[in-house]
Amino acid sequence: MKKIDLTLNDKIMLIEPISHLDFFVLQKHAKKILTDSGGIQKESFFLKVPYITLRSETEWNENIN
Repeated sequence: MKKIDLTLNDKIMLIEPISHLDFFVLQKHAKKILTDSGGIQKESFFLKVPYITLRSETEWNENIN
């Protein structure tokens, strides 16, 4: 981020790595999730949290609206 001078607004927070359980709790309470992870896509779907897939394809075609 520093190399390309990328800054975030105050609604985005970067955090250190956390446990899967802690991450699951964050997902559950999120308003929206941006991810390139197939596993996180599926967890978001089951938690009914809207998500945006940051890649051109997904292995979870049943999740596409």
